Amino acid sequence: MRRNEIDWIRNICVLLLLFLFHTASIFTYYEPWYIISENKSWLATIIYILCVPWHMPILFFLAGASTKFSLDHRSKKIYIQERIKRLFVPFIFGMLILVPPQGYFGILQRGRNVESYFQQWKYFWSNVTNIPYDGSWGPAHLWFILYLVIISSFALVIIRSLKKEFMQKFLLRLKCKLCSRYSLIFMILILSIADATHLAIAEKNILTLLIVFLMGYIVYDDTDYLDYIDKHKRKSLFITFCLIVPYIKVILYYYNINDSSNLGLETILSVLRNAIMITTIVTIIGYGRKYLYKGGKVLKYFNKACFPVYILHQTVIVILGYFLLKLKLPIYLSILIIIVSSVIITFGIYEILRRIKPMRFLLGIK
Repeated sequence: MRRNEIDWIRNICVLLLLFLFHTASIFTYYEPWYIISENKSWLATIIYILCVPWHMPILFFLAGASTKFSLDHRSKKIYIQERIKRLFVPFIFGMLILVPPQGYFGILQRGRNVESYFQQWKYFWSNVTNIPYDGSWGPAHLWFILYLVIISSFALVIIRSLKKEFMQKFLLRLKCKLCSRYSLIFMILILSIADATHLAIAEKNILTLLIVFLMGYIVYDDTDYLDYIDKHKRKSLFITFCLIVPYIKVILYYYNINDSSNLGLETILSVLRNAIMITTIVTIIGYGRKYLYKGGKVLKYFNKACFPVYILHQTVIVILGYFLLKLKLPIYLSILIIIVSSVIITFGIYEILRRIKPMRFLLGIK
């Protein structure tokens, strides 16, 4: 039986935190984005910094957990067909229609001349950079969907092998490690090694996220892990709070010296980031299991809206940010207007498109 906390946590992360996170991206001191405000906010910067270690990883953890329940009553063939229909088709649609405007408004906001949107669309498809805020090709926020397609397909091969005898023995040894007093150290070590591979698109390490995805599957496939999480959620919350200050100090120092070749600093930052990721996921899953167990009409509505709203939201925020910054409003009023307006407009667009049958297919709406 599917767990309601999985849906509640995913919906909260997408429908609330993403609007806050991507609006904060406009006003941060250090990280570039499509739209950049001349006026910076330390509050927005701290929100951005604190969300980065865990916000998207927990969505991959939940995707792994959802895969467990999906495969309980679907064949692997149907599972792959659904991934293509509900992930790859919306990804292609988004790349064609929703991502190029972000680069277009990013170029305009930086004061570069563009003859027309169609000229920019052509530039988008003919130029590739690692972080494409200059209008060149890149998946923007749809990197998450692209990664889900790749990771879920690759993970399926691994999941199929978990029933074999040698993998069962491996899982037992793994459980001994992950349910011991040294579990946090063990997972930090594994994820930090994965970080060192630099297998990334838009600076998102796919190996790290594959491990997180598989952990979501493994945890929800074994009640011993869930019992362990329930037992240690308060301790994980305490550790998370203890790690916040050193993490902020280290990452601000990293930004200020601007030296990506400093291996020691990169390692410390990786360890802190992964530690916060792990403890935050354990905390959220633990308290989610305790408090977010109820279903209902609201949950059903957001379950359907979550994915298309994710696809639509960033383009709305970029366009709103571009025009709102021209008004020179006080910074926190601008942040409030962008968040509230983007939520209303994105959900309004979703309500219109979900009533159009071809758009339901293109946006992966159930």
